[in-house]
Parts: sequence; C-alpha cells; structure tokens
Amino acid sequence: RESKQYRPRDWQRNQGLLKGRFSVWITEHCNHSQRSTAAAPSVLYSLSTQMSEAENLVKMAAAEGAEAVVEAMEAHRGSAAVQEFACRELANIASSDESEVEVAETGGIEAIVAAMKAHEGSAVVQEHACAALAIVADSEEGVNIMRIYLARGIEAVVAAMRAHPGSAAVQEHACSALGHIVVDDTCHRKAESAGAIEAVVAAMNAQRPSWRR
Repeated sequence: RESKQYRPRDWQRNQGLLKGRFSVWITEHCNHSQRSTAAAPSVLYSLSTQMSEAENLVKMAAAEGAEAVVEAMEAHRGSAAVQEFACRELANIASSDESEVEVAETGGIEAIVAAMKAHEGSAVVQEHACAALAIVADSEEGVNIMRIYLARGIEAVVAAMRAHPGSAAVQEHACSALGHIVVDDTCHRKAESAGAIEAVVAAMNAQRPSWRR
C-alpha cells in the first residue's frame, strides 16, 4: 500500500535456513565483540565496529522472521544500535501485508515500545521505532491498533516528540505514527490526554521556516 514507507525485504525466502543456529551465533558473536572492543585502539573505530556488528546480528535474525528479531531485541535491550536496526527490520517485515499480524503476534509491538522507553535519549531509535509503529498500525481493519494502544504506544510516540523537538525525522515519523494509530474515539481520548495535540503543534512551530515565524 502507498502509505507504507519501508521497502519490503525478501526475507521470507530465507526463513528456516538458520534455524537452530541463531542463539549459538549470538553468544559467540557477543563474546567476540567484547574482546574486539577491549582491544580497539580508537573509540570511533570501536563504535563503528559495534554498529556494524549490531546490524549484522539483526540481519541474521531477520532471515528467520519477526520472532527472531524480537528475541534479539529482548536479548540486547541495552544496545541502542540493536534496537535501531531491529525496528528497521520489523518495519521492513511489516511492509508485507501478510506479515503485519506476524509482527504483532510475535511481540513486535511491545518490543518496539520497550525500545522507545529504554532509549528515550536516542533520536535514531525513536525515529525508526515511530516509523515501525506507523507501518504495523496500517494493517487490514486496524487489528494492530488496539495492541499499540494497550502497549502504551501512543504515550511513547508523544514522549519521543517531547524528547527530540529539534529532530525533524523524529517529528515526521511520530506524526505519521499518530496519524495511523489515532483513528477511533478510544485512541483519540488517549492521544489527547497524553498531550499529542500540543506535541504536534510544537513540532509544526519548531520545523516552520524561520522567515515564517
């Protein structure tokens, strides 16, 4: 559907290829990562390495599907990089109509919201988490919207907007998420009580060109 912004990935062809190896690979990979980080002579090099390893870890998980991505998120809650790439992959998976429900049923929505709460100060995590929620919410007959509501996803999106008023990307994807989630009276009331209206107006004012202020 045109409203979806992430390109669907051809992950389904690879499902099951790595089954039984993923947990072992994570353990070995993390042990190697700790040794490599300790030996790295440069902080920048270390950071780059960790980002690359986080991306590879999540891509390995995505080959098995949404459930494996969620497992990676739960196993590495403290890693902003893992959460960022995982939110991207869940958005990619959910871009396929048949997979939106899968993402929700495997705990993807709760994992995304948990990532937002754990890494409130990370603009990139908030950006990709909001984008993922927007796509997951855009399901047939809105079946995933109540899951987002119950997971306190609306509050998490508004919190992201407040935490990153200067980030156009966060504000854009947060507004998109609210637009896809807040579609009935129940969600309207929740959004209003969470301060969504004020957050959206603040985003409009903050991103307006200076000559128009």
